[in-house]
Amino acid sequence: VPPLGGQHEEYLVLALQGYKNQMRDHDTMHAQAADLTDQEMRDLAAFFASQGDVKQSEPAAGSSPGKDKVAVCTACHGATGISPAGTWPTLAGQHKDYLVHAISQYQNGQRQDPVMAGLVTQLTEQDIKDIAAFYAAQSGLFTVKYTN
Repeated sequence: VPPLGGQHEEYLVLALQGYKNQMRDHDTMHAQAADLTDQEMRDLAAFFASQGDVKQSEPAAGSSPGKDKVAVCTACHGATGISPAGTWPTLAGQHKDYLVHAISQYQNGQRQDPVMAGLVTQLTEQDIKDIAAFYAAQSGLFTVKYTN
């Protein structure tokens, strides 16, 4: 389950629409999104987006093989994984395993996006792991904790 706190509102709406239309592969999310209205999607997205203020920062200290491999990602996702555009997700702080899974889904067609499909075709399994580790190590998204 990805951390959503601080994610772009516009991107979250697009993601929910993708699950509702089954353009993204995840049975539980298909069921969750199936009956959501457009307004409910916007409300959910606004809630998660408002839970944090994810800001650009310098890349986390230390050497990482992924740091040299993320060049293909930076135009849409930013140098440290914080996307400058609301339609592209922030990757900074995302779980490594989630990123590996998502990128692999773009490679095998389970997630459909013409931009991503073209960019990930040449990535090796190790490239994907390195890129995911780099973005996971950055400061960014967080898990929203719900309290009554």
